[in-house]
Amino acid sequence: MRVERLTGDRPRWAVIDIGSNSVRLVMYEGPARSPMTVFNEKVLCGLGQRNQETGALREEAMHDALTVLRRFRAIIDAVQPQELDIFATAASRDATNGPQFLAAIHSLGLEPTLLPGEEEARLAALGILSGSPEILDRKNGAIAGDIGGGSLELSHIDASHQDFVGQRVSLPLGALRLSAEYTTKPGAAIKHIRKVVEAEEWLQKTGAKSFYIVGGAWRGLMRIAIERSEYPLDVLDHFTLTRDEMENLCDWVIGRSVEQLETLSSVQKRRAPTLPYAAMVMKAVLDAVSPKDVILSSHGVREGCLFNKLSRDEQSEDPLPILAEHVASFGRGHLRPEADSLYEFVRPLCSDPTAEESRLWHAAAHLCNIATLYQPDEKAEQAARLILSLPFRGLSHRGRVMLATALYYRHGGSSGDVEDTIPIGLIDDRQLTEAQKIGLGMRFAAALDPDGTAGLGEATLEVEGDGLRLTLPHRLIGLWGLGPAKRFQRLAALIGKEPVAPYAL
Repeated sequence: MRVERLTGDRPRWAVIDIGSNSVRLVMYEGPARSPMTVFNEKVLCGLGQRNQETGALREEAMHDALTVLRRFRAIIDAVQPQELDIFATAASRDATNGPQFLAAIHSLGLEPTLLPGEEEARLAALGILSGSPEILDRKNGAIAGDIGGGSLELSHIDASHQDFVGQRVSLPLGALRLSAEYTTKPGAAIKHIRKVVEAEEWLQKTGAKSFYIVGGAWRGLMRIAIERSEYPLDVLDHFTLTRDEMENLCDWVIGRSVEQLETLSSVQKRRAPTLPYAAMVMKAVLDAVSPKDVILSSHGVREGCLFNKLSRDEQSEDPLPILAEHVASFGRGHLRPEADSLYEFVRPLCSDPTAEESRLWHAAAHLCNIATLYQPDEKAEQAARLILSLPFRGLSHRGRVMLATALYYRHGGSSGDVEDTIPIGLIDDRQLTEAQKIGLGMRFAAALDPDGTAGLGEATLEVEGDGLRLTLPHRLIGLWGLGPAKRFQRLAALIGKEPVAPYAL
């Protein structure tokens, strides 16, 4: 007997992406501004490896893709997502038999949209923006780049543009396409790539100093960078290299044989032949844009499809606290102080916080009890590991480490063990201390008023001269006790103040 699903029990969105290298189905749940992936399956079909003489999609690649799509259709029928988007990109767009391939997909009961190149570039830029809202605060915004198997999309993201995305272009510089056309002619490939990129003169005129990238081949380059440098945080989103670091990486990859690249644990064997060509494209774009840094995004065309459905006001929202609140709701049945009240309570502990730090501590307040379900002696470590791995948007690696550190200390973590759990080398001493203060402040608040309803909104912390003072309404003085006193003393010691408590109004 089939059980009828309630609307809220189904994934909210599903996207089928028929790309030049892979065919993928992704399903999302959660808040619209910060959706979480709950299913992600891709199969490398190599549609972009077209017949060099006819320009047609290969029969084997089409067969593989249709087999995958038949499975995806069965999954969609069973899961019944609330919304479904299906699109095809460069391989289907450029192939001489592309219309016949799309007709075969229609025969499966699927209705893909064939994205024009500039629309693919726009959606890729919106996807990057959805996960990197800081772009809108940057002078002259950023250049967005998405390298696929068949094409390269470049766009200018800036707050001054009506829909955030201005000049954009799709170029026939996909890594799979180039590797097929120039297998034995890398020198010719470099000349061709530079000629095509240099023709886009607008790239030199935007003034943007950051280059945000997405796409499997460029993601592969960044994985190599993480492996070679023994980078301490295994998170790709917002992984950043300076221009010089990226150029050195590209030169290193271009100088390696496919066999040498395959020996790296970070490289997929099927991806290895395309990586030198992806590096060639990267170098050409770096010369055209002259950015100071290159930032990897985990969000592209698929996420851009979802972001495109939102109003401008929704698009302008900060995704970090939205997802933090959603994650916190998983423990809705447990004691959890209200985030705004908790944030206001601990805010006086901050030493002239930056705008970035303020949003981090607000997110921390939402996540105050994130480790509730773990064993007591594992709470601190597990809280930190969750923060280091959850798919937050709009969160730099430095911010991720600061947030993880705050939650580590909130759950009783030891300073002697923190380096074993969190790569605190990515933040400076001041940032570490600020995170400790927020964490210990939340830990004290959780002891004083576990649910936050007794009077946390009326209690105040104040740094006065040499003292740290707690003020409570007279009717709530009974909240004070040995447990809160112990945590209050530790908090005061951290900031170098004498504990003065409690004071009743």
